[in-house]
Amino acid sequence: MELSIIKSLLNQLFIFSTIVIFYASLDEEDAKGKAHKYLIYAFVLQSLIIVGAYVSSSVEAFVRSFQDERTQTLGSETYSGFRALSLSAGQFFWTAGAYTMIIVIAFYEFFLKRSVTLLSIGAFLLIIVGSFFTGRTIFLGIAFALILFLSKIQIKNIVAGLLAMVLLLFMLYLLVPDSFYQSSLAKWLLEFYYNYEESGSLSTRSTDALFYEMYFVPDLKTILIGDGMWTVPNGDRMSYYMSTDSGYMRVLLYYGFLGVIAYFAFAKFTNYHFKEVIKKESIYAMPFLHLLFAIQLLLNVKGQSLGYMTSTQAILFLYFIPYIFKKKQSLISENG
Repeated sequence: MELSIIKSLLNQLFIFSTIVIFYASLDEEDAKGKAHKYLIYAFVLQSLIIVGAYVSSSVEAFVRSFQDERTQTLGSETYSGFRALSLSAGQFFWTAGAYTMIIVIAFYEFFLKRSVTLLSIGAFLLIIVGSFFTGRTIFLGIAFALILFLSKIQIKNIVAGLLAMVLLLFMLYLLVPDSFYQSSLAKWLLEFYYNYEESGSLSTRSTDALFYEMYFVPDLKTILIGDGMWTVPNGDRMSYYMSTDSGYMRVLLYYGFLGVIAYFAFAKFTNYHFKEVIKKESIYAMPFLHLLFAIQLLLNVKGQSLGYMTSTQAILFLYFIPYIFKKKQSLISENG
């Protein structure tokens, strides 16, 4: 059995332990009241770094100095310098998955749990702008934020919200110069739109590769007990077994069908364990949890995120661990 998968599991254990120790060192009010704010504003800062790297060659050079040669080449040459601009260990899908998740979390925290402020609007817009440089997966987060907004709102407020969104999009259209739509960033970000205009298809090169190359039916033995292979040598680097990026396929090939169920169960436990505490905070709490879990399931279609990808797992740990303290305080109060 090939054991490179253990690296991610050990990373998760380290991240989980570090976060628990950090929150335990805070007083009760800090752990409850500021943890989620710290998480969201970390992505605001990341977005500022990304935008700064896009507009400034010196900032880009600083960011790329932390990257390996392959990431530098992909970011600066393959994607013409508009991707892999975040100051983080993981790039591309790892960063896009994290932003997809944080968009929904930020929308819930900023607009549904408390009063809207100019600061929260500005912070959310910065997160959206920064996300555009990470991956088209972020459109999933934007769509889910809209679904969350519509989930428990009266019809008259839905109409008002949709009108406000149309007005915002129209303002953005007026503010964005025409030259942007001819840029490499726009052509990549909106590839599905340009393809639809040309051929009537919403597909992109990445979606075609995903569904036509990454999914296949393995033999019965592999389905039942897996092959125990996560990565294999590919020249001077390691590649995923059978060259599939799909999270469901990777786990199936490694563990078999029971492994897929185990990862699903772990993700469900992480997502819903504190639902009794969380749902007291807002009428949007349960739709929020359902959408957060759906994001994990859908991200796993493209890459191994479910219970594995440290960027999204770290976000989940940072978001949910404070509820350990809230649940503890609630039990103390109930027992007098």
